[in-house]
Amino acid sequence: MLEATLTAPDALHVQPESGIATLEMLHRARAQDAFLHGWRRTGADTFVLTGQWPARHPFFELMAGRRVDPLLVAETVRQSVHLVAHAGFGVPVGQAFVLQNMRYHCSPERLAVGADPTDLRVRVSIPGFGGRSRGTTEARIEIRLAGVTVAGGSIDFQVVSPGVYRRLRGGRTDLLSVRPTVPAVAAATVGRSRDEDVLLSATSREREWLLRVDTEHRTLFQSPKDHVPGMLLLEAARQAATAVARPGAFAPWAADASFFNYVELTEDCLIQAQEVTDPATGEPAVRVTGRQGDRPVFEATLRGELG
Repeated sequence: MLEATLTAPDALHVQPESGIATLEMLHRARAQDAFLHGWRRTGADTFVLTGQWPARHPFFELMAGRRVDPLLVAETVRQSVHLVAHAGFGVPVGQAFVLQNMRYHCSPERLAVGADPTDLRVRVSIPGFGGRSRGTTEARIEIRLAGVTVAGGSIDFQVVSPGVYRRLRGGRTDLLSVRPTVPAVAAATVGRSRDEDVLLSATSREREWLLRVDTEHRTLFQSPKDHVPGMLLLEAARQAATAVARPGAFAPWAADASFFNYVELTEDCLIQAQEVTDPATGEPAVRVTGRQGDRPVFEATLRGELG
């Protein structure tokens, strides 16, 4: 997405071998949205995390057959990287994480859960990171339930100091409050049950929408932002894929997303979707792209099924 060099603290403290996850380490404000609870170092750059998926969540709703929402998998992947960077490598809270690529895949037949919260273990590897990232670093994640691997993923990211981040943003770091100014499409057409979770507004063209952003959304905006967060864009891609694959909710059991530019909160972002053949697997997929002005800002290819 963007190139930058980490301005590291003068000295990273010697890190403990295990500990408890805090909300700030996970970049979350509410305990109900924090899905990781503890961590333990298993090698120089490997960790095991413990956590729990809730039986019910207001945003990450269960799919048909009580299978876990694949976007909850993606969120767990994201939280894993933040937790390991802060707790395991001593990256200070306040450093900026520049997301470039996110990939995840699930085994849907293994993701059925019961009526109680589900305990999980997450294995994380960030080779060569050491808390002093120069250039892009890849984090690899494996999620296990009851000793069985059910999902995995990876994130390509950079960690940059506040000063570097301000330069990357061209000084546009004011924290903004934005409410939707365009009407939402019908919630059922994008696989949602609540109007407040709908991120798309219809345009005059088929398979094209405007992105709807509400910085008061309690899950997608846990704290004030100066840009649209990556998880919101991934959810918008899921909703666009669902609209293309109607009827029913689309379960994206695998996704590969790239983030090219920051998406500004105060500018229109156009979302487009088309059915494609995934080049890696040969399977049917939906490719979703986002553009702001004349710039591509993100692209996501999703594979899945109606759920």
